[in-house]
Amino acid sequence: MFIQKGFIVIKLNSMSEEQILDLSLDSGADNINFLEGEAEIDCTAQNLEKVTSYFSQKGFEILTSSVISVATEENQIELNEEDMITFNTIIEELDDHDDVQQVIHNVKNMN
Repeated sequence: MFIQKGFIVIKLNSMSEEQILDLSLDSGADNINFLEGEAEIDCTAQNLEKVTSYFSQKGFEILTSSVISVATEENQIELNEEDMITFNTIIEELDDHDDVQQVIHNVKNMN
């Protein structure tokens, strides 16, 4: 089973991670993950527009803002190393296919 979640990626600015974390709490976001030069923000699908607008109004460049499907915890599976290689090959083939727009899976240890 999959659930719908809001997923936002912002370009980081001169604010500290702590300040941005405080903003994410104020915005209604559920979680934030800091990457190099960017931050990934999770929220409910219902809050996507609100959270996106909040960060935009605070001067952040919105790189991505969309509703995504995420496997529920009880439906996620882990693959061993050999199966993960096969799985990654399949995902790459699907991603390269012109008719495929998005691949949704329930693999927990996907890198």
